[in-house]
Amino acid sequence: MCSAWHTMRPQTAPTTERRRPASWVVWCALTHLVAASCGPVDLQASRYTRSCAVAADCAVVFSGDLCGCVCPNDAINVSDKLRYDADARAGTARCAPTRAQCVADCIAMTASCQAGRCVAVPTP
Repeated sequence: MCSAWHTMRPQTAPTTERRRPASWVVWCALTHLVAASCGPVDLQASRYTRSCAVAADCAVVFSGDLCGCVCPNDAINVSDKLRYDADARAGTARCAPTRAQCVADCIAMTASCQAGRCVAVPTP
């Protein structure tokens, strides 16, 4: 796959050897590490406690790719909110510096407890 980056790789003097220069190998390895860390970062609300007795037990969160448009769209139990927030911070740190922006305003969501499960519903 490093050959796909041929236009950006470090310039080296032509050699008659078939081996690649060490600087090229290091550059290629670093490029792959950075590219791998900039991929989708999936955070799913289903990985957190969602049971509830009343709406106050729930908090609205985002579920999906943290490197995209992040609008609240799901809900979890408030007991897991600190763990969710830490996971979201760690995941967002792995996103590319110029991540996707939302093309529209997020819909306001409210946490609700329905049939013993936290859900996000549009705010009236």
